[in-house]
Amino acid sequence: MAKILITGGAGFIAFHLAKKLVAAGHNVSGIDNYNDYYDPILKYKRSLILHKETGTNIHKVDLVNKPALLEQFEQISWQRGDIDLVMHLGAYAGVRHSLEFPSLYIQNNIQGTQNLIDVCAELGIPNVVYASTSCTMAGNPLPWKEDLPQHHHLNPYG
Repeated sequence: MAKILITGGAGFIAFHLAKKLVAAGHNVSGIDNYNDYYDPILKYKRSLILHKETGTNIHKVDLVNKPALLEQFEQISWQRGDIDLVMHLGAYAGVRHSLEFPSLYIQNNIQGTQNLIDVCAELGIPNVVYASTSCTMAGNPLPWKEDLPQHHHLNPYG
């Protein structure tokens, strides 16, 4: 049984991942900033469902706020023991929106990810799995392969 923290925990994919991980016997916690790119009410409803059905809590914290992120990770570690794995699904979504507001995506998706990596290193969390978007592969020949070198991304989201 692993102790797993999921970033973007109130998102659609994270919601289903959390349910599967709990069903497999793992302890799961999550964090999410509940931003309004998608309807936050949907995110809060998913969080309530996860809590009621699995006991999983999704804590409100933003990856961009490194001190708050560190504090939340320390609280989760204290409550459940050391975190074994972080599944990093948290990101500001939307390709078209990233073209209009590139700095928002750089701050959230790049700086936020760096903050997450720094906090995991500081706390000695041994495993981080980063789930990327297919947008990182855009412009490469099909079929896409994980070992292909990445070229210039076509948008800030990717």
